[in-house]
Amino acid sequence: MTKAVILAGGQGKRLQPLTFSIPKPLLSFGKKTIIQLLFEQLHKYGIKDIIISTGYLAKHVQDYCQDGSQWGLNISYQHENMSLGTAGPLSLLKEQLRKEKTFLMMNGDLVTKINFNGLIKFHEENKNALTVAWKEFSTQCPFGVLKMKNDNVIQIEEKPTITYKISCGIYALEALCLEYIPSEMYFTVPDLVQRLSKANLKVGAFEIVDYWKGVETLNDITEVLENFEDLQ
Repeated sequence: MTKAVILAGGQGKRLQPLTFSIPKPLLSFGKKTIIQLLFEQLHKYGIKDIIISTGYLAKHVQDYCQDGSQWGLNISYQHENMSLGTAGPLSLLKEQLRKEKTFLMMNGDLVTKINFNGLIKFHEENKNALTVAWKEFSTQCPFGVLKMKNDNVIQIEEKPTITYKISCGIYALEALCLEYIPSEMYFTVPDLVQRLSKANLKVGAFEIVDYWKGVETLNDITEVLENFEDLQ
């Protein structure tokens, strides 16, 4: 059975003062917290073994989530004594995950309806070492953008919209990835991608076609609230 690692150690500084006393995964939408919505989505796809990596306000997270039985899950914990980035926490879990063929890792501040089994199937069928879930994100530049040749203006594009493919903080990994993560030091998923690529290991990209929102700002909270009824 696939395990999932949830990263819940961040300080959520962009959501202060809300996160002064509440870790971001425990912020609520109605009667449900961000992490509960994530639990329910994992459970829907039969993923019941969860490891939560804690740091900031860890006791709050453990007191709330406990052993996970209230959601039909089996939850255990690994605590970061220092900030280890988005991939570094896996260095503390090598013994627990070494025997897993494929496991998931995700940020604990996501609200999503992703098909986790679809992600795993894509990952395995493409024989990836790491698969990054992605979604399109568009932003409008508030200025006119110059197209220039030397010091001459060729064209001005007024307030263009730029679209990016962004990482959604959800990953499928093979256990062999653990060998490329240094022990107990700050290490990010981009660092891991670079190391895997240098080793000629496949890093794939899986598009999320369902709802996804990373809760980073007050505006993100507002957006989730606007869509909350559809997320039940």
